Amino acid sequence: MKIKKLEVKNLNGRTFNVSITNPLTVFLAPNGVGKTTLVTALNIIFGDKPKNVLPEYAVQVTVNDGVKLGVKKTPSTYSYYVNGKKVTLEAYTKVLLDEACEGGDVDSAEALRVTTTSELFNAAQSESIMDYLLPHIGSALDADRVLAFSPSASDLAETELRAVLPPMPESFDLAELDKAQKLLSVKRREVNAELKAIKTMADRLRPNPVKRTLQEVEDEEKAFILAHKDATLMIQKQREYEAAVKKAEEQKKVIVAYEEQLKEIDKLLDGRTATDEMKQKIQEKKELAQKSKTEHSNLLATLSKDVSLIETTLENLDKPVCPISGKLICTTDKTGVKKELQESLLQNEACIKKVQTALDKDAGTLEKCIANERIWDEVSKLENKRKTIAASKEAFEKNPIEIPEKPADVIDASEYDETIRKLKLEAQDIKDTEQKKELEGKIGKLTESAETLDILVKALDSKGVIKAQCVDLCIQDINTLLEDRAGQVMEGFSICLRPENGITIYAKTPNNKEWTQHSFLSSGEKIVVAVLMMDLINQMAPTGVMVIDNIEQLDRETIEKLKAMLTSPEVALWYHNVFVMGVDHKEIVDAFSDLNAIHIKDSDIKIESAA
Repeated sequence: MKIKKLEVKNLNGRTFNVSITNPLTVFLAPNGVGKTTLVTALNIIFGDKPKNVLPEYAVQVTVNDGVKLGVKKTPSTYSYYVNGKKVTLEAYTKVLLDEACEGGDVDSAEALRVTTTSELFNAAQSESIMDYLLPHIGSALDADRVLAFSPSASDLAETELRAVLPPMPESFDLAELDKAQKLLSVKRREVNAELKAIKTMADRLRPNPVKRTLQEVEDEEKAFILAHKDATLMIQKQREYEAAVKKAEEQKKVIVAYEEQLKEIDKLLDGRTATDEMKQKIQEKKELAQKSKTEHSNLLATLSKDVSLIETTLENLDKPVCPISGKLICTTDKTGVKKELQESLLQNEACIKKVQTALDKDAGTLEKCIANERIWDEVSKLENKRKTIAASKEAFEKNPIEIPEKPADVIDASEYDETIRKLKLEAQDIKDTEQKKELEGKIGKLTESAETLDILVKALDSKGVIKAQCVDLCIQDINTLLEDRAGQVMEGFSICLRPENGITIYAKTPNNKEWTQHSFLSSGEKIVVAVLMMDLINQMAPTGVMVIDNIEQLDRETIEKLKAMLTSPEVALWYHNVFVMGVDHKEIVDAFSDLNAIHIKDSDIKIESAA
């Protein structure tokens, strides 16, 4: 896919419009200006959804035949466009694959991700290069090949592995090994949990040593019961008799207790009764006393008022004014009137004493009635309680416990019961022994299964023997391709991959003719190795795009070799677009002065280039 134009809006806060006319494009800029944003934009086109960027942006590329592919992001959604028209993700991906692979057999946009040399540099440093190679490693494995690498040759190991691998003759890639390991890990946890539970059950069973079979013990028990049938019946009758005697004694005790309670109640009643007639008479007397009290209270109030009025009048008669109007002087003789009023006052006072006496009598009657009501209630409760107890006593007396005839011969049942108990304990010991033997058999099988699963899970780990040999098998073709390509791409370099801790890169360089682990190379050599590895990945995912960054870490001689490689006719055949990125140091600018590099400045908002 030849990229002609790259348009970026608000990605990482930057907006670019880059026109590309040559296969080789060099971007030079200070750190932090936006070189990485260009790579991020390309990966967005290829389906990546980067984190730690602004929530809204838009990216569009125009490719060799004029087709435009665009992605727009809002805070909540992704939208996809082909030639400015909004389409589904499926339709967008189909056009992307058609344009990017030009009829190739890549069927997933995941394999199209644009990788930079610095990413591969860091991946090799952290021994995670496998993550970049995995989508491109072919399906070189099958169940039989994986089984051949197994550290356990047992039938159980073969059964467990075949259960989690695609069946023969289907082929698959390394990703299936990770799936298989996860499935076996889950089963290992389940088997260990079951093993622990069964061991607990077995530990709880602690039977005594047995000398006979269960059938022998059960036969003896049946024979013993049959031989002692009469004794068994006699023992049963004896137990029934003893139980009846015990119940009869308990019944007598209850009746005696009831009799004691009745005596106590009769003592409290002392011959008193509480009839409805008595209750009615008390209530009638109480009502009459209450009515009389009310009448006397009203009369007492009237008399007290009259006395007060007479006393006031007598007091006014002693004054030299008219009793009707205090403004008039009265000289009339009031002696006769005063005498009459004084006699009336005496009469009223005498009446008040009589009424007060009657009122006190009414109060006493009421108090007595209330006391009689309380006594009636107490007597009534005692009588009801007596009736209940008497009824219970009568029920017990009418239904006495029947005591069967006492057996003539008394048999010692304890000896008989002890024999039966021992036989049952012996039978239980035999059952527990058989169950423990069965559990121990399961423990043995589960232990073997757990150990086998543990071996397989470890063998499928990134450092395990199965994973290492499968990786070695899968990278044989890759190493062949690396051997063919390395000398063509960069003279004096050879690289190969080895299955160590996943995959480790080894290289031969112009300065070191021995195979050297990647971590011991110089920074410049590591970048060259990253270029070679990226070339390998691009050959397996033919997008025709290569991104080389951090070129400022290369010495001038290596830069010249890199330029020679990138401007060679072979690269023109292999790649549609090669992007070289570096810091705009003077020596880097001078090195690429003949390639008309694009210089990005921090103040740039829009860039047009015809490099």
